[in-house]
Amino acid sequence: MKRVFKVFSVIAALIAAAPLFAGGKQDSSSGNGVETIRVWSDNAHEATLRNKQIEAFNNGIGKEKGIKIDYQLYGSNYWDVIKVAAQSGDAPDLYRPQIPVQDFLDAGYIIPLTDIPGSAELLKKYEGALIGNKQVFSGKIMTLPYNLTTRKFVINQDLFDKNGIKDIPRTWDDVHKYAKLISDNGGGKEFGFIFTFQSDWVSYAYATYMAAPSVGHSGFDNINLKFDFEGMTPVFEIFKQMFNDGSAIPGGAGMDADQIRAVFAEGRIGMIPAASFDVAVYNNQFPAKCNWKMIDIPVLDARAPKNREFVDDMNLLVVGSSAKKHLEKAFEVFKFFYSDENAAEMYEEGLYIPFRQEAIKMAKKTPDVKGFADSAYTFQPVIRLPMPDTITPFEGEAYRPLILNIFSGPASTNVRAMLQDLDKRYNAGLAKLPAAKLEEFRAPANWARDLKAK
Repeated sequence: MKRVFKVFSVIAALIAAAPLFAGGKQDSSSGNGVETIRVWSDNAHEATLRNKQIEAFNNGIGKEKGIKIDYQLYGSNYWDVIKVAAQSGDAPDLYRPQIPVQDFLDAGYIIPLTDIPGSAELLKKYEGALIGNKQVFSGKIMTLPYNLTTRKFVINQDLFDKNGIKDIPRTWDDVHKYAKLISDNGGGKEFGFIFTFQSDWVSYAYATYMAAPSVGHSGFDNINLKFDFEGMTPVFEIFKQMFNDGSAIPGGAGMDADQIRAVFAEGRIGMIPAASFDVAVYNNQFPAKCNWKMIDIPVLDARAPKNREFVDDMNLLVVGSSAKKHLEKAFEVFKFFYSDENAAEMYEEGLYIPFRQEAIKMAKKTPDVKGFADSAYTFQPVIRLPMPDTITPFEGEAYRPLILNIFSGPASTNVRAMLQDLDKRYNAGLAKLPAAKLEEFRAPANWARDLKAK
C-alpha cells in the first residue's frame, strides 16, 4: 500500500494518571428512542474542548438521529481497563487503541472499518495515507490517523542561565555535562536531568525515541528486518551514567511519568525528554514556573550525517465489537470524532495539528501557545514505521521493562551485554514468524533511501 510521508506535528497528551472518569456498565438506551454510544479514551488534555463538542452534538444532531455520546476518560491504567472490559463483554463502542492492536484483532474486539456499511466515503479521504500494521491489518482498515506527534527535548532556560550554560545541548555528551553541572551546583534542590523507571511505556515513548535520531530507528531496523536495541547502547550508557553519578534527580524509581513532569514544571530540573504533546502538559496540566524551551533531540555525534526526524501518526479511535448492536449509530459517532470541523477547533487551541490538511485550512486562527512552534517544527520528517514486537514470540524479559531495569540497576550493569541478549532473544522469535508477515514490516524503498537528511 502506498505510504505518504508528508507530515505535520502534534500537540497531544497521553496522560499517565489515575482514572479521571470511571465508566461502569450502562444500558445502550437512554429512553425516548435515544441510544447511548460509549466512547473511552485517555486523551485528557483535550477534555474541555472535547466535552464542549460532545455537548453540542448531544443537543443537536444527536437528538435528531437518536444518539447520545457518553465520553469517559481514564489515566495511566487505561489500557488495563480496556482489556478487562473487553474480556468481560463490557467494552465501549468506540475506544482509543493502544499497542498491542493485533491481540485485540485476533480476539475479535475490533470491527474493521472496511466492514461497516457506509464507510467508503470517509475511508476515501485517507486513501494512500495509511500504513500496514498501524492502520491496516490483514488488508483491512481498522483505524485512521488523527494527528501526528514529534519527539523533542525540553530544557529549563532559567537553570541554564543560572549555571552559565550558553548553548543548548546538541549531543548526549552535552546533556551529561550540563546535567552534572546543574546538579553539582543545585545544593540538593536542583538537578540536571529527570526520568522515571516506573512506567514501562516510557522506555519506548521516551528512551528509545531519544536514541532514534542517532541510530535511525527506535529498536527495530525496518530496512534489514531485525531488532537492533544494541545500537542504542551509547545513548543508554549516558543515561545510565547520569543516574549513577548524581546528574539526575534521585528517586526516579518512585515517580511516574506525570510526577516527573510536575517536578520539572516546578523549575527544579534542567532537562527532560519530551514529545510535542508535552506542550499541553506544561501550559495546562502542570503550568511551568520556569522559562522552558523545546529543542531537537540531541545526538551522539553532531558531525555525523543527520537522520531525518521521526514523527508518529496517531490513531484516535477504533470501533469495538460492542458496537454491533447499533453499528450505524456508533459509526455516526466515529465520523463525528474524526470530522475536520472538530479537528480544526482542536488545532486552533494548540491541542493537535490534524493529520488532514483540510482541517488545518478550516481553522480560524493559528495556535499561539508557548512551545507550539518549536514542537511543531520538524527537520525533514519521516513517519516512523511499526515494529513487530507485539507479534514476535520471545523468551525472557520483554524489552520495555528490561530497558528500565538497565537504568535502575546497579552501576556495574553491562548495558551492551543486556541489549545484545535482548536482540538475540527477539530476533530468534522473528525466525518463527511467517515470512510474508515479517515482510509487511519492511520499509518501502523511498523510506530507506531518504532516511538520511539531505
